[in-house]
Amino acid sequence: MSMTLAERVVTLRRRTGLSQEKLAQRMNMSRNTLWHIESGRTANPRMDHLIALCQALGISADYLLGLVDSEEAGKHVCIL
Repeated sequence: MSMTLAERVVTLRRRTGLSQEKLAQRMNMSRNTLWHIESGRTANPRMDHLIALCQALGISADYLLGLVDSEEAGKHVCIL
């Protein structure tokens, strides 16, 4: 089964060893906003938040959005 956006963000954040606070700082957004994304309360995050997530986590938009299942398959510039 494919992971949700929220599950991917949490998994990637934990894998990188970042707290919500540190990731939110990297993204220049509030921890509350990140919490809403990670909890699934924000079903359709804003485009700038998605771009910031891709850049802060070093992943492609394709992987973040579940369009590819492998992080390696989508190793290209985050373009949304």
